[in-house]
This record gives sequence, structure tokens and C-alpha cells, in this order.
Amino acid sequence: MATQEDRWHGFLNAVLIQKTVNTMWFANKHDDGVIFPNHFKPFPYLALVLVLTAIHRLPSLCSEGIDIDRVA
Repeated sequence: MATQEDRWHGFLNAVLIQKTVNTMWFANKHDDGVIFPNHFKPFPYLALVLVLTAIHRLPSLCSEGIDIDRVA
């Protein structure tokens, strides 16, 4: 059985997930992931759910003609 560290490392091997996580929480020294690293080790399940939901919803938003750069 894989250790918890191995499991967390696994889902971050997906490029789209890793880029989304980096953009949301680790883009610069003022982001939450950098300021509060203990809150992201291990990576929170709810944060992963948020990332996967956004990735899942993105194609339908684009096909509906919604400008994703303005969605906040």
C-alpha cells in the first residue's frame, strides 16, 4: 500500500491539476500555499474537489459562450 505522501504526489502528476493548484495557491510569495504551507501538507481534499470541479466544468462554460476570464 502506498504511503500518504505517495498518494498526494500521484494526483499532482497530472499537468492540468498541477498548473491549477500552482496558479491558485502557489503562484507567488503572497499566496496562501506559500504563506501557510502546513495547511497544504497533505493537500486538502476539499481543495482538490474544487480544482477537479473547475476542470470538469471548464469545457461546458466555454461551449456556452461564457468568457472564462471574467468568471470570478
